[in-house]
Amino acid sequence: MAVKLPDFKGSFCKAMTVCAELKSDDKSLLKWIEAQPLMISRYKAADGPAYVILILGGLQSKHVHIDVIRNEVFKDRHAPKSVGKMADIQKAAAHLIGHEIDAVLRGEFWVAFADLPLIISAAHITAVEGDVSLKTVGGSLVVQGAPISGIDWSMRDADGKVRIVLTSRKKLTISESYVMDSLELLETSFQAFILERSHGKTTN
Repeated sequence: MAVKLPDFKGSFCKAMTVCAELKSDDKSLLKWIEAQPLMISRYKAADGPAYVILILGGLQSKHVHIDVIRNEVFKDRHAPKSVGKMADIQKAAAHLIGHEIDAVLRGEFWVAFADLPLIISAAHITAVEGDVSLKTVGGSLVVQGAPISGIDWSMRDADGKVRIVLTSRKKLTISESYVMDSLELLETSFQAFILERSHGKTTN
């Protein structure tokens, strides 16, 4: 059973992470996790290459971490080299299907400054006195009572857009759709908290 990976067609998301702790004390499973190498593979997405990175174990034996990243994220730095094959990643992921995890989801989005909600754009302040200037280039918001728990923003030097990172904490079961389900949660939250609250649309 293969874990489905996003093709990012119609998606605003540039990269996403599911970083999790496995809720199992099965010694044979944890020993297997510790034996797994870092795995990176390139795959075909709707608008070009994308990358999947699987990290199992490491500093914590219950660590289960997956990244899916669009190629454009690497335009201003080197893309990762493949380590292993997609079949290796799918085989390892399939070994974990059915197991429960405590997960931190993170999704990265790029937004034009004009499309920011007022609560973020209003925090972008520049102060100049003589030859000295001060400017806010990022910040964080804590969210309560919603599927996401945090919104971080920072200015991108490459294109002047704003990098938005949404964070959510969820109890999940690893399944063939758990990556896609996580992306849907982040994408829906981005629509609700960023796009639908952009300048002129903010209410209360």
